[in-house]
Amino acid sequence: MSRGGGINYKAFLHAASFENLKELLCEVERIDNDDEAYLAMLREPLFLDSKHKEHFDAKLERFFDEIFSLPLKEARKRSRNSLSALEEGQYGRYVWFIESIKRLIPKPLRTALRKL
Repeated sequence: MSRGGGINYKAFLHAASFENLKELLCEVERIDNDDEAYLAMLREPLFLDSKHKEHFDAKLERFFDEIFSLPLKEARKRSRNSLSALEEGQYGRYVWFIESIKRLIPKPLRTALRKL
């Protein structure tokens, strides 16, 4: 079964394919001045796999099925990397710290500060 994808690098200028920015800019200029090269690039399909659309549609359908089959409480957006868990923990500690500081400031002073 085809997995879909396979980007056709003839359909656009892939910056990472060039040694430096100057080479990339020279190629942009060359294509800009060569109508046949420009039209040839436009005629190229973006994906090498002719079944890419079907693959993408199936993947998108699985993605939505996964979201909508979850209980509402679990259906919030989460990143799948450990950095997000770390950031959530840091944010929780930050909120706890701010709330702790607020408790140290006498209420009349907090009220006065809010009015500033």
